[in-house]
Amino acid sequence: MIMNDAATIQGQPVMREEEFRTPRVERPYFLRPTSQGVEVIKIPPQWTWQKEPVQRVLACLGLKQNWDSYGGKVPSLDTAIAVISCIDGMPPNNTLIPRIAPLPTGGIQLELRRGSKELEIEFSPNGEVFYLQSDGAQNSEGPTSVTQDQILSWMTWLTAS
Repeated sequence: MIMNDAATIQGQPVMREEEFRTPRVERPYFLRPTSQGVEVIKIPPQWTWQKEPVQRVLACLGLKQNWDSYGGKVPSLDTAIAVISCIDGMPPNNTLIPRIAPLPTGGIQLELRRGSKELEIEFSPNGEVFYLQSDGAQNSEGPTSVTQDQILSWMTWLTAS
């Protein structure tokens, strides 16, 4: 914020100490655009590690068309909701934070790694979900449905020795 009485160094305004020391307030909700306006979605109070990946999913919705300069499409709200539901289905004491990556097709990919084990779950804009499970020696991949049992199976596999 530039103020009339702000000190300047070489013509550049300097922020007052109180302006950059103000703590950032985390809101217990996020806004979702709808055809009727905006809907407020409350973040469950039990969420801890889930907040960061969900914020990254929501950031994917803010991308512009051609975001990668190769015609990248913006993910749909339905795709984002599917990814957030998957994150919400992971165990609350999870120590593996998923990496979130937008895909040029308009999908979103969720990636988890532990040691030599990797799990990639790709949420396509048409509602299909594909996974790749690899431990360095053996791969398993294909279409899947993301159920609570499937999520727990993946997490058990990732965290097993």
